[in-house]
Amino acid sequence: MRLNRRSFLKNTGSGCLAALGRSRLPAATRATIENTEPMKITRIDAITFRRDLHIGGGSGGSEDGAEFWWVRLHTDKGIDGMGETYPFPQAEIGALKEHAGLIVGRDPRDIDGIWRAMHIEGAMRTTGGADMRMLSAINMAQLDILGQATGLPLYRLLGGKTRSRVRVYNTTTDYWAINDMKMGRDTMKIVRFLLDRGVTGMKIYPFEAPDPLPLDQGSGRRSALGSRHT
Repeated sequence: MRLNRRSFLKNTGSGCLAALGRSRLPAATRATIENTEPMKITRIDAITFRRDLHIGGGSGGSEDGAEFWWVRLHTDKGIDGMGETYPFPQAEIGALKEHAGLIVGRDPRDIDGIWRAMHIEGAMRTTGGADMRMLSAINMAQLDILGQATGLPLYRLLGGKTRSRVRVYNTTTDYWAINDMKMGRDTMKIVRFLLDRGVTGMKIYPFEAPDPLPLDQGSGRRSALGSRHT
């Protein structure tokens, strides 16, 4: 087939848009956006937590405090939206400051538009890491605003229910501690703690991970850990 400019754009256009971050919002979300009043993002807050805050798990037990943080979007309609991400607040907040100019003044209902604008801005610099985690928090905050503006739960805006019940599942390690109980010595206490609360789905790590070997001793790792075949 002879390839000209028109056929090239026709055949590759959708792929290019996908590469640039084009998403397909559910029909219910698109309809809701069209039926709500326009608004503007007037301010962005980055909310972090005290360094001495210890929640008892990987997201709150470090010396630097909680590793998660929130993005709050303010609008001219008095509706605020919240989104969350982790685990490196300083890097992600730095990315938020760099990109704030692309967000303030925009309509928070432009979920695809804001995502695409920020993705394109960073694409030439290999968007990822802190930028993408920050962007995910902004998306959550936008959807929070949309849900509040319509008075509907987000699962309705995102396509409705897919199941009537969801089984609670818990992951427990020394990193994700419960009441300072440790895997190994307190495994049975942790299991009993969860079962008493009706949690029957759980993932536990009763084994300690070996200490990492120095890079110059990489050849000895196999003999230290035993050979594996997959």
